Amino acid sequence: MGEDLFIISVLVFGQEVSKPQIERVLDSESLIYQSLSNFLLQFEQCNVCEGITASPIPTNYDNVYCHPVIINTDNTLKVHEMYRSNNCQIFGSAEESCCKYCQMENKKIATNIKYAMFVIQSPILQCQDDTAACLVQCQHFEVETAQQQGSKTASINHTNEDHFSKIFGRNQGDLNEWQQLFMNHQLQNAGIAPNSRRYHPDIVRWAIEFYCRSPAAYRHILQSDILCLPSVRTIQRYRNLIPAQKRINALALQEVERVMQNHVSMEAFITVDEMKIKENLIMKYGKVEGFVEWEINELATHIIVFYLRSIKKEISMPIAWWPTKVTPASRIALMFWKIVCACEKKNVHINCVIADGYSINRKFFHLVSLTKFSLDNDDCVYTAPNPYSANRAIFLCLDPSHLIKTIRNSFYASRPGGSRYLNMLGPGHDILWEHVAKLYEMEKSMPLTSITKLTSNHIQLTPFSKMNVKLAKDVLSHKVAEAISAYVEGGEGTAEFIRLFSRWCEIMTCTKSNAVWDVADERVTWLRNVFLPKMVKWKDLALANKHPLRVLAKPTMDGVIFTTKNYIKLLDRLLQCEDIKYVCLQTISQDVLEATFGNLVIT
Repeated sequence: MGEDLFIISVLVFGQEVSKPQIERVLDSESLIYQSLSNFLLQFEQCNVCEGITASPIPTNYDNVYCHPVIINTDNTLKVHEMYRSNNCQIFGSAEESCCKYCQMENKKIATNIKYAMFVIQSPILQCQDDTAACLVQCQHFEVETAQQQGSKTASINHTNEDHFSKIFGRNQGDLNEWQQLFMNHQLQNAGIAPNSRRYHPDIVRWAIEFYCRSPAAYRHILQSDILCLPSVRTIQRYRNLIPAQKRINALALQEVERVMQNHVSMEAFITVDEMKIKENLIMKYGKVEGFVEWEINELATHIIVFYLRSIKKEISMPIAWWPTKVTPASRIALMFWKIVCACEKKNVHINCVIADGYSINRKFFHLVSLTKFSLDNDDCVYTAPNPYSANRAIFLCLDPSHLIKTIRNSFYASRPGGSRYLNMLGPGHDILWEHVAKLYEMEKSMPLTSITKLTSNHIQLTPFSKMNVKLAKDVLSHKVAEAISAYVEGGEGTAEFIRLFSRWCEIMTCTKSNAVWDVADERVTWLRNVFLPKMVKWKDLALANKHPLRVLAKPTMDGVIFTTKNYIKLLDRLLQCEDIKYVCLQTISQDVLEATFGNLVIT
């Protein structure tokens, strides 16, 4: 009989073993030369694969099949259902109790059971049948499967509900009200068509602010479907809902009233700035627009905008604007008092006003303040009286970002024979821009070992780059200070100067990740006990030695001192409010107004 006509079949509890598996057990090239006794002896030395031991087997798991086998229990034969991989080899070696394919499926199923609890979807008391089936025999979560009940849900007792609440409610409890609102809206709108989604007014307000800061970034998030946000068209409709009206906008005040319906009072601040516009006349609503508000036949070249924002961002909008050419300080002061009265009548407490260091704004501060700012009195705070509360004066502050630029500009001018020749620590500790230039040249020659972010734009300043806040922050950074101290000869004074203002900038622009929660915060203590005394001492020493050029420009020096003092007092006041737990000083700035201006230019 030829080998091709030789037929042999091996069955294990009714499961046929394939010829390749038999050859693997017999370890022979041909079966026809095997004796029956040798044939059986080799099979007796093998173990039958135990199959998949992990349980429960997930519903609709297609990689395994059920194999009934007969087992002897107490001299009684019983049928036992075991599961095997579709590629199970049936027989294994004497050392193996399970074939490699069943071992792989064991690991997969055990992993699914271990992490099943992390894929459960809300609500807690009812979960889908697939999820319930994965949790049938978990130690702490005994549930009755949907197949056993004949329904699509599985019940969980109150004890297990507590376990689920602890697991899935742990992180949600750490979220603030705004984060919980945002997360709930994302879950509600995730499965809804875009044209059927509805958004809370606070979500829309945040989306408008986001779009104003970066339209390109907002469109990118919409296209990537990462978050469910209002469309650009919806944003534009909301932005155009309140028409631009000169003077105080009546519709903006109505929006303030709407927000205040849910609040007894609200802490806020005002920021003011001007923007250059193109001179032109247009016909709008049957009127000719484009003239200066308080002049005749004068085309406006700028618009001055007052922006109202609450500390917790419930209110954030331009409250008033005027077309202008060169706004007198007296006119700004008159506008300011009108806006303060309109806001205070609605229980929106104005705590401070922020402007840049332009000469007209400094004169505006002088007009509205009760007392002239003086460095001689440590307790002197630069404030304006509040006509609605004698105990709640309005702090006058310069924008920290603007001060960073002017500090860098004074530093840039510091050189022998220049308009500035800064020195803070005495002889041998000159503060020179030349030290930064030397560091840049050194890093330029070794590009692979650069420590700082210095580029030619940081060193060779132009009128445009002088207005760039990021370039100023890069120069006045801790890395630049350490690099100058280590590699530039004679740069100790420059390094100490940069360290001082790097720390000051970090504190005055702190975000939520490092917000101020207490007036006793180490950073506030440093501002009060280290920074301010050092600045006052520096100015007094220069004036005593009749070297006014050895310090920062007077408007910058005074602005840094009274702004720092006012921020400390403002923190003390805000942190005493019951509804304010922490303060992000970056919020109290002109950034949001600058973002609005930038968006208007792009539009």
